[in-house]
Amino acid sequence: MSQALSGLSRFIAILFADGCEEIEGLTVVDLARRAGIGIDSISVKEETEIRGSHGIIFQADTCMSRAMGTAFAFGLAIVAYVRGEEAARRLGQETLYD
Repeated sequence: MSQALSGLSRFIAILFADGCEEIEGLTVVDLARRAGIGIDSISVKEETEIRGSHGIIFQADTCMSRAMGTAFAFGLAIVAYVRGEEAARRLGQETLYD
C-alpha cells in the first residue's frame, strides 16, 4: 500500500512517465525514504510499470487513476487539467465547488 493511502500525515508525490530519466526521479525517492519523508511514486499512465529513457524498467507505487482518490487528488487534477484531460477538469470543479 502506498504511503499516502496508509494515512501518513505528510508526504510527497513524484510523477513518472515512460522515457523519464531514471536516476533523477529514483534518487529523489531514495533520499526521501532514507530521511523518513513519506513519498509515493505515481505513474501517469494506467500501469505502474515505467520504462525509463535508458531502458530500465521499474515499478511506481501506484498509478494516477488510483491516486485520484487520495490526498493527491487536487494536485493530480491540476496536472491532468494542464495536459487537457476533460475528466480532470470535472474533478477539479468538483473539488473546488463541492
